Amino acid sequence: MIILGVDPGTRTTGYGIIRFEKNNYSVVDSGIIKLDEKKDISARLVTLYSRLTTLIDAWKPVCMGVETAFFNKNIASTMKLGNAKGVILLAAAQHDIQIVELSPREVKRHVTGNGNASKQQVEAMIFRLLNMEARTQDFDMSDALAIALSAGFSVGPGSAAHKTVTQTVSRGKRSAWASYVNQNSDRIIK
Repeated sequence: MIILGVDPGTRTTGYGIIRFEKNNYSVVDSGIIKLDEKKDISARLVTLYSRLTTLIDAWKPVCMGVETAFFNKNIASTMKLGNAKGVILLAAAQHDIQIVELSPREVKRHVTGNGNASKQQVEAMIFRLLNMEARTQDFDMSDALAIALSAGFSVGPGSAAHKTVTQTVSRGKRSAWASYVNQNSDRIIK
């Protein structure tokens, strides 16, 4: 399962692509999409869409993790960020990619165990978990990898959500429940 994590931005958008196999995960590709600040927002969004679809076509992810919207004191910045996120979601939808939206707190909790972790703590844990050499601090890229990893933990192989979906699709809802009961007989109160 290939998962793409995207940290939206109108100047710099981070991306991280992770492969989940069984309970193992590894980095396939990561980096940033630099957008020309001298161009107007619509031209930057076209570039973002183009670069993102190139990544999607190259790696064929089945899932895309994106952070939920947050609100900034500067309304114009919040609106521009919303535009970038809309372009990202459009690219995923046009390629039939499952979208997993996660709050920044959820991503931090999945990766570090602490929903209030700093960007430095998230980056350090990402490098450790993914066996990557520490680079210069590029929080857009490390945040995108954290989002991809968190999305993988949410729906990837071995996750409770993945098992439930797989069981429901393959055997029907009733069979999935029967399977759960059989596997967890110690939890049944008689």
